[in-house]
Amino acid sequence: MKVYWIFLGLLFSFGFSIAAESLHEKHQMEVTGHADDRAAAGSASMASGQQLLEIADQLQAEATIAIQQGNKLRQTIIQLRQLQSRNTDDGKSSTVVEQLLERSIENSLQSQQTGANLREQSNLLLQQARLSFEKGLTTQYAAWITDPSPLRIDASEHTHGMTMAHNSKIRTTNPRMPPEPLAQQTQRAPDMSLELTGSLKQQVPDALSISSFNISRDRHYFAHIEVEPAADVDPQEQQDQLVVINTLQSWRLILTDLSGAPIRNAQITYNGHMPGHVHGLPTQPRVTEELAPGVYRISGVKFQMRGWWVIDLEVESPAAAGTKTPKLTDNIRFNLQL
Repeated sequence: MKVYWIFLGLLFSFGFSIAAESLHEKHQMEVTGHADDRAAAGSASMASGQQLLEIADQLQAEATIAIQQGNKLRQTIIQLRQLQSRNTDDGKSSTVVEQLLERSIENSLQSQQTGANLREQSNLLLQQARLSFEKGLTTQYAAWITDPSPLRIDASEHTHGMTMAHNSKIRTTNPRMPPEPLAQQTQRAPDMSLELTGSLKQQVPDALSISSFNISRDRHYFAHIEVEPAADVDPQEQQDQLVVINTLQSWRLILTDLSGAPIRNAQITYNGHMPGHVHGLPTQPRVTEELAPGVYRISGVKFQMRGWWVIDLEVESPAAAGTKTPKLTDNIRFNLQL
């Protein structure tokens, strides 16, 4: 009888072990399946972005040709008007010149309008391409992208009581902005050694993109930037990472090619400046670690004042095997409105 119960116990334990292993395998298959689904969805979005980008670039090239044709016709119009002013006695010649002038004006306006329309269509497709790339990257790198929104300032800190602080002499590059009396012109931040031009303004473009995602200039890379969460932040609260003025922070850079493949072992140079001002960043940020394939940590990022900042990342990476160029060098630009 005792042997019987031992046999039943062993049989139950064996059955439970098999069931547990089966559940574990099922869970692993589900996890793998979800990962495969995410990878497929991300790849599809990246492929869609590539198609849209190709059409957008083609339309942009056609727009440039049309606008250049319009500009050439404008030069012809100037010459015809000069000729018209000299041929006042010859009625027949004047009539021919007048007809050529009217036709050139009409063709020039048409070329300029065609170029403007093509450029507008190109810009719309470019925006759609960026959104497709963004969707693909966010899907493929969901474990690393915690904040896909544009970088924003921590308004609660209010930059330690200051909204502006220069690290250079008081100057303005805007000729239409007359200097004010020095007493009214400057302020001093409590933690900065130099005074600033309080009246200095920036002319921010109306359609300025401040997205944290962008395509590189020569179409080699797609990238995302965000403030890296602090080490002591709960993973469940790693949302809406903010830029804090006059505070050293680290950024996270996700870098891939246009198909979504990670760019590994890249050499990255970080540069930043404020348009309309005469200074850049107070620090020299640099890449300190590649956290995962295509995921980089940029340390030493610090902003000393609010406003429009332009961040340029110069990226150099090994080219694909079999290509003539040993390295690919490109620029990725991000606009920040802090």
